[in-house]
Amino acid sequence: MGHWIKIGLLRGAVPEIGTAYETEADLQSDLLFFEERGLIRTKKTVGGVIALEITSNGLQESETMAGQPASKDVIGTLRRLFQNRTQLIGNDITADPGRQWIANVSAALSIVDPSAKAQFDELSHNVLLPISDLTLGPIWNSMLLIIERVIASAEIVGPTSSERVYPAGSVYDFYRDLRERIQSARVSVLVVDPYIDEGLFDTYLGNMPKAVKIRLLTSNPSVAARKAIELFSRQEKNRFECRASMSIHDRVVVVDQSTCLVLGQSIKDAASNKPTYVTQIYSQDMVNLYEDVWNKAKSLRVNEPRT
Repeated sequence: MGHWIKIGLLRGAVPEIGTAYETEADLQSDLLFFEERGLIRTKKTVGGVIALEITSNGLQESETMAGQPASKDVIGTLRRLFQNRTQLIGNDITADPGRQWIANVSAALSIVDPSAKAQFDELSHNVLLPISDLTLGPIWNSMLLIIERVIASAEIVGPTSSERVYPAGSVYDFYRDLRERIQSARVSVLVVDPYIDEGLFDTYLGNMPKAVKIRLLTSNPSVAARKAIELFSRQEKNRFECRASMSIHDRVVVVDQSTCLVLGQSIKDAASNKPTYVTQIYSQDMVNLYEDVWNKAKSLRVNEPRT
């Protein structure tokens, strides 16, 4: 059973429950946020009000967006947008890529810092006017400074985390929640687990969106797991890579280079006979740590005998 919320445009009266929006752009931004993460079960429109039946995770996201501390998923999105700004330098900012970039930044800022969004939107309106490069430069730099300031503020607050505990035997709850988080990836997913089995691919990594890059970091997989790695790699060779390292011990899933899920047990055994947990940590330091481990690891040669 999902949870029902209502969201709609502010037209003289605030909806009975849920959130009111001053502009349609803000409304569509939040809808996109929910839809991209697969958090909506049902959507209906009644009298100008949109009713959403959302998942439990969606309810948590809506509470975050309604006034809790800024979503670090969105901070990760802002970081990527800021990094991608170089693609716009030297190009016409009024062309489709530039307008889309501005719209994406504005949507992210609306969730993280509405006042920063207002400043950014005011500047972006000027950028889209036919002005000289001499005038454009300072405006563009001010827009970038707003993004940097919001990211820096989030980093000063420090990494935040949320945790869910799974009693022994609650294997389906663990599977459902972890799969939902992995499948929410839109850019990349990195799975770090020394003791994987062949079920990882069917259970968690199958049917990932084709745009998502998949990486697996393990230690010494079983013969059956090696066969699954070989076949999966053969099928998804353009977006899948597996590496091996004997220096890993933790079980971690990194989603979209911004969210780290730390697991108490290996994925294949989690919650089977012992209780376990999943801690969701938003920390760029954690992301960088496992990127460093990945870069030092060696490509797994599946035909080599186990050591």
